[in-house]
Amino acid sequence: MSVGIIIGAAFGKIVDCLVKDIIMPPICLLLGDFDFTNLFIVLKEGKTLKEPYETFAAARCVGAVTINIGLFLMF
Repeated sequence: MSVGIIIGAAFGKIVDCLVKDIIMPPICLLLGDFDFTNLFIVLKEGKTLKEPYETFAAARCVGAVTINIGLFLMF
């Protein structure tokens, strides 16, 4: 069982490195200075402000429920 945990941890690091160092640089080059952290979909609006939210931080601050696509891609 410990061998499986070690292999799983190593595979996770390999995938993380692949995404950050191989896949994302060409995408960022094609899209220019696009900020992936603010790429999200609002499922439910927040209590005080209505859509559109300028940033992910603004949506989270008012309690909006979001799917955070950009944060997932940058992970």
